[in-house]
Amino acid sequence: IAKIAAGAVVCVESEIRGDVTIGARTVVHPKARIIAEAGPIIIGEGNLIEEQALIINRSVE
Repeated sequence: IAKIAAGAVVCVESEIRGDVTIGARTVVHPKARIIAEAGPIIIGEGNLIEEQALIINRSVE
């Protein structure tokens, strides 16, 4: 379940999956993907995640 702070902008065309936290003043552009498969992903405040970016934590097992 994603936790998105007030003041963050997450475009509807992006993909956020799993235990993801997005801080205030962060912008996630369309087609960006943030996928937490093997634990949480925490994006702090004031970040810009560009189009087509992929942030994923995947178990090696």
